[in-house]
Amino acid sequence: MTVTLYDRSNKRLVFLDKAPESDEWDNRWSALDIKAVHASMSKRGRINRLVRQHVKPADGPILEAGCGVGQYVFALGRLGYQCVGVDFAEATVQKVKRVSPELDIRCQDIRALQFEDDSFAAVCSFGVIEHFRDGYDDVLREMRRVTQRGGYLFLSFPHMSPLRHRRVRLGRYLLYDECSANGDFWQYALDATVVIRHLRQLGYVCLHTTPLGGLKGLAGEIRALPPTLRRIQRYRGPSVVVRGVRVLLDSCLARFSGHIILLTLRLEEKLPESERM
Repeated sequence: MTVTLYDRSNKRLVFLDKAPESDEWDNRWSALDIKAVHASMSKRGRINRLVRQHVKPADGPILEAGCGVGQYVFALGRLGYQCVGVDFAEATVQKVKRVSPELDIRCQDIRALQFEDDSFAAVCSFGVIEHFRDGYDDVLREMRRVTQRGGYLFLSFPHMSPLRHRRVRLGRYLLYDECSANGDFWQYALDATVVIRHLRQLGYVCLHTTPLGGLKGLAGEIRALPPTLRRIQRYRGPSVVVRGVRVLLDSCLARFSGHIILLTLRLEEKLPESERM
């Protein structure tokens, strides 16, 4: 059972469950039909549309930092991009390489990437930075190091939605004390304004923020959610009507209760003041 606490000094939620070590991720992904996951990726999916809006295949290669089973590496490659995926779950990386040997998937720690400076026109990282208990500073610095000046960063993570902020003000969470908290660390829900401020110090400009997963965020915070809404949120069946209702509710609720936020950022052409020495 996941326990949620509020870390007041860092303005974030702390989810305690099980620490996501590399073998834990391997266990989570081991049962997946990787070919089926790849085949399910639509060319008109949100990430594909976002990348195509800002980056052309001729601009240079794209890195996915924390690629899991490589579905976005597959999807972007199908659109003509040269895409490299890295992940530290070694068994999963090897399985993807066996199933889809045409994909460039590598086992690396995203805090110490094995690429030259300015190697990529864009970096994508979806649902990764929140899983580092000691923080994401090393991850963001490495992403910036390997991104070309004028390049892009597409980044998503669970965030402090207006609903979560409201629950903090109402005292709905126990306060986090690192010394006495019981349970293994799982992830954070980060304050997007704090993350954006850190990225600005690294030379990024935030172009757009997109909250997502409004229904999931509502279901996760409101235990007394009506059963019908909870069933719609969990539905993965074939009904086009139910799936359409879920998408509509997700969209309508995203600004208030979105579970995650997607940031679109561009690395400035000039170095930030802190590095002009």
